[in-house]
Amino acid sequence: MQVETVGRRTVNEERAVATYRLVLAPDGGLQQALAVESAYATAQYGAALAWSAKPVLELVRFEARKDMEDTLLRWMRRICGQFAAFDLAFNNYGSQPGTALYLRVADGTLLQTLAGNFHLLDGWLKANGMQAVRISAALRLPLVHRLNSEEALSFLLDFSARSLHAVVKVEELILEKSEGQLVSRLPLSPARIQTKE
Repeated sequence: MQVETVGRRTVNEERAVATYRLVLAPDGGLQQALAVESAYATAQYGAALAWSAKPVLELVRFEARKDMEDTLLRWMRRICGQFAAFDLAFNNYGSQPGTALYLRVADGTLLQTLAGNFHLLDGWLKANGMQAVRISAALRLPLVHRLNSEEALSFLLDFSARSLHAVVKVEELILEKSEGQLVSRLPLSPARIQTKE
C-alpha cells in the first residue's frame, strides 16, 4: 500500500505545474557596485526600504511540468548556444509605480532579440497544455522591492540624482524555478573575436 502512495506522489510531482524564469544575474563588478549602493541606502534610510539581496533581470517566464524539463533544457541550450556572448550596459536609476527602484538597461536590443528567440518553445508548450512564454516587456534590474511610503519621495529624489554606470558581459542565462531555485545555467556561445584584415 505504501508503494502505491509513493508512486502516486512521484507521478503527482512530475505532473505538477511550476513557474520557470529565465534571468540574467549581475556579474561580480556590478554586484560590488550594487553592494556599495545598498550600504549607502541602508545607512541613509534604514528600515524604510528592502534592498533585493540577489537582484536579477527577468527575461522570460513560463509554466511547465517537471516531466517537460529535460526537453525544455535541450531546446533552451540550443537557443542560447546560437547567440554570441555580448556586453550589456546599465545606466542610472529609475522608478515607476509598482517598482520602487531599478537599474536601467542602456540598450536592450540584443537582450530583447535573445529573449524573443524563446518564442520557439511556444508550440511545444501549447501542445503540452501550457501557455506560451511571456517575454518581459521592460528590461530593468529591480533593486528595491519594498519602500516605506513616508520615505519614498526623499529616497527616490536622492537616487534620481545618483549615477551608476556598469557594463556586464552576458555569457550565460540562468533558469530558475519557484522564485530562485536553480535549474540550470545556460551558456551563450563565446564572443566572436574581431580580426583586422
